[in-house]
Amino acid sequence: MSGQRIVDLDRLAVDDDGAVRREARRVAETLAVGVARAAISPRRLEVGLACRLLVVAPSARLAGPGGEVPVIPGTLDRLVSRLGPGGALAFWLGRRAWDAESARERGLIDEIADDPAERAAVIVALWEESGPAACLLGELVGRAGRLSPRAAVALERASFAYAFAGERARAGARRFIEGR
Repeated sequence: MSGQRIVDLDRLAVDDDGAVRREARRVAETLAVGVARAAISPRRLEVGLACRLLVVAPSARLAGPGGEVPVIPGTLDRLVSRLGPGGALAFWLGRRAWDAESARERGLIDEIADDPAERAAVIVALWEESGPAACLLGELVGRAGRLSPRAAVALERASFAYAFAGERARAGARRFIEGR
């Protein structure tokens, strides 16, 4: 996983299923924040679900496709991890649009902001300040629901041991301990 980015779901071209799949793959390889100000179509939502966070305007509305098969592999898995099996099924098959507040209460989106792009820029800046730790945490959080608790703890320990084994990490730990 490399880099951070903001994905403007309102401007995403969704006419070509292949292009939608390629964009979702690129998004999944980064720490991405999806942003939307208006209604989010099912194809745009599929790309949004590949993002680590979704930030929408209070006026945004989200709707499932009413039974249409997703074009992006992993969409339903990501939807289940956000809404649970029953909630994912009801959302995907239902033809009702959720407003931003309902979507946040149910766990479909992460934040509501008057200016989603501005809020996403703040989030990305914080991730950039965190350096490699942000990418590592993003990867671990992305896998958290897919592993057994024992496997998740083992992966977390191994990942942090690997990430913080170098001299730079030891120097940072020394500075922390010394209060600098």
